[in-house]
Amino acid sequence: QYLLVTERFHFFKRYRLRGACHCVFYAPPDHEDFYPETINLLSPAGASVAATNEAAASAWGDNACLLLYTRYDFLALARIFGEERAQRMVAKDNDKSTFMFVSNSKK
Repeated sequence: QYLLVTERFHFFKRYRLRGACHCVFYAPPDHEDFYPETINLLSPAGASVAATNEAAASAWGDNACLLLYTRYDFLALARIFGEERAQRMVAKDNDKSTFMFVSNSKK
């Protein structure tokens, strides 16, 4: 089961979509605030079972966010992550044309 949410929908509605444990961005958002807002909307995997349980707290490790980007998204990446980190993310020593940034809470 998938739910496709556009940046335009989030801009006008700002609903909390319950049950979302994973997030996929096919490009960095135009508004830099949307990235952390979307990450903060993710729910722990066990939240529907027991919100105050320790198992639910440890279920945050199952969440992940995937961001696909290219070198041409540098300005959007700089707005979200800062210019220094964005330069490392699109370093010219890579032969790749498309990159993937994955953030999750697993250690």
